[in-house]
Amino acid sequence: MTTPTPAPGTPPRPHPRPRRRRGRAALLHFARGLSYGTGLTAAGLLGYWIQQML
Repeated sequence: MTTPTPAPGTPPRPHPRPRRRRGRAALLHFARGLSYGTGLTAAGLLGYWIQQML
């Protein structure tokens, strides 16, 4: 059987997105968490330094 043709004026259906590999997604998740933790540490140290200067 063939798929029915869409009605005139309807937008075409987008193609499904290809699935990513799990390794890449895990690596990006790890990198994002590492950068988040680094930012928190830098902000904490900066806050501590400012508090000591006041």
